Amino acid sequence: GAISLAALGYALLISAITRTTEQASLLGGAGNLILAAIGGIMVPKFVMPEAMQQLTNVSPMAWGLQGFLDVLLRNGSVSDVLFEVAALCAFGLVTLAIAAWVLARRAES
Repeated sequence: GAISLAALGYALLISAITRTTEQASLLGGAGNLILAAIGGIMVPKFVMPEAMQQLTNVSPMAWGLQGFLDVLLRNGSVSDVLFEVAALCAFGLVTLAIAAWVLARRAES
């Protein structure tokens, strides 16, 4: 649920701030690549330099990956992934709120 909320919020934000399909495809694709690279999806976090390892903490993809690793590989429980779930939900809600604000401002003008 938390990953879906984050993905939907991100997608709706991209949809709200772009005006054409081409812009949405470019921004969405490039944004996903950047978040994946920063989040340790493309290169495992443990092989990154220390500064990059710290940067992974700001990527929602890193939160999702860490949660999946905790549950699937480390036999973690719900309490082990509460931070990741909360971070993903917060990201999703913030991006949804920004998207709603952008669309409301666009409707006013």
